[in-house]
Amino acid sequence: MSNSTLTPEAQPAPSALATLNRWIVDYNLAQVGDHGQGRLTILAHDQQQHLIGGIIGFTDRGWLRIELLVVQEHHRRAGIGARLLQMVEAEAQRRGCHSAWLDTFSFQALPFYQQRGYIIFGALDHYPDAHPLLRPKSTCDRQANGSDAYDVALF
Repeated sequence: MSNSTLTPEAQPAPSALATLNRWIVDYNLAQVGDHGQGRLTILAHDQQQHLIGGIIGFTDRGWLRIELLVVQEHHRRAGIGARLLQMVEAEAQRRGCHSAWLDTFSFQALPFYQQRGYIIFGALDHYPDAHPLLRPKSTCDRQANGSDAYDVALF
């Protein structure tokens, strides 16, 4: 055992976080090569250019990772979420991705994703409380379509 000190850090220095991240990235690159990671954000605005929704994720090693998809509550069920998902999948496919995955809680949007071909490949029970955290995935073979009163822009 080495003479090391382990300390819990509630707010670690950004430089320490960057160093740890660099170590794992360097290790991963040595194992599997360049991963071609790229951030991917699409925002939805109404006709007055107010932000009403968006999707945030990244592409990495042939996969799209969706970190967040949200539409402002009073704009839901108008097809905006579906358009965001279609557009992000189309862009991921253009970047060479074959599949997508995300996390969603059982009380969030699981039926929305299932209606679009996503299947659960993992779950974490009782997180939070009595609800499971679910991990759906799908292939990136749908294309963005349609137009309505909402502007969806890729950034």
